[in-house]
Amino acid sequence: MVLSKTGQDNPTVRDNYHHGDLRKALLVCACEYLREKGTDTLSLRALAREVGVSPRAPYRHFVSRNALFAGIASFGLEILQEELEAVEKKESLEPKEILVEMGLVYMRFALAHPEKYKLILNTSLLDSNEYTDLMAARGRCFDILVSAIIDGQRLGIYREGEVEKLAALIWSGFHGAASLVQIATPIVPEIYESPAASAIKYLAEEQKEVVIEVLKVIEK
Repeated sequence: MVLSKTGQDNPTVRDNYHHGDLRKALLVCACEYLREKGTDTLSLRALAREVGVSPRAPYRHFVSRNALFAGIASFGLEILQEELEAVEKKESLEPKEILVEMGLVYMRFALAHPEKYKLILNTSLLDSNEYTDLMAARGRCFDILVSAIIDGQRLGIYREGEVEKLAALIWSGFHGAASLVQIATPIVPEIYESPAASAIKYLAEEQKEVVIEVLKVIEK
């Protein structure tokens, strides 16, 4: 784990708590915990032990485990938003190249942050409608995608139509490819001879080609 289980080896954890950073420390620790052990045993009390604070301290930031999950999802979306905005600001890229890069950012994010990615849209673990911050974070990422499509429409690259619907098509393509690769990654190397495994291998190894093919859905 990044953070020590007792907190004794990392005195800055307690110091940061007094400076208002306990929430971030809990989120970072929770992400590490989920990657190693999954969701079944994760609890606010377990996190308190990992970070080295009192059992009640995490409840000042997350009133329940579901609230913690929503916080992790929002944390992930903040990272994704920053990466998408970085692509959006690249003046050297043409509008179509920007959307290709955004697709790659999405797929790479899913693989780099599996514990966050699973919670972003997983309604089986939390009801996102209860958490306005999470809904707003989703909306900001979606708006970046919408804006990129509008720029392409103005230049005649993408077909006319309700931009939200076009964005939904693109998002579903990116999300589907990323999800398949993420789910299959731990087991695929052992079953590459099957057709399904070959398909997953293609999605994983030819991400740029996959993104370009997805974008053809909205091209003129």
